[in-house]
Amino acid sequence: MALNGSSDSTDNELFLTTEDIECIKYSRVSENDVREVVRTLQDWLRQQPHLPEFADTRLLWGFWLLRKMSLERTKQTVDMYYTVRNLIPEFFKNRDPVILQEQQIFKNL
Repeated sequence: MALNGSSDSTDNELFLTTEDIECIKYSRVSENDVREVVRTLQDWLRQQPHLPEFADTRLLWGFWLLRKMSLERTKQTVDMYYTVRNLIPEFFKNRDPVILQEQQIFKNL
């Protein structure tokens, strides 16, 4: 649950939990910097015709952290994520790891 009482992160505003704020402090960036990066990524997404106009703000923030706070690497990751998601939607939907075929696929990843 977010600090402001909302748990919806698919709108334009990034809501940060207490744990998120601690992570930000540990990363030595300000909360405003994180919000600005997410806004920059959202603006970039709107300019990309092959990508969705709106993305989950927490997903964008998570990609940015995973890509070591590099905006360009984050853009590459977001682009690849949505490209693969569009090309292979079954990979992202209704996966059952108990199914033998899926177990074999994930074993080889």
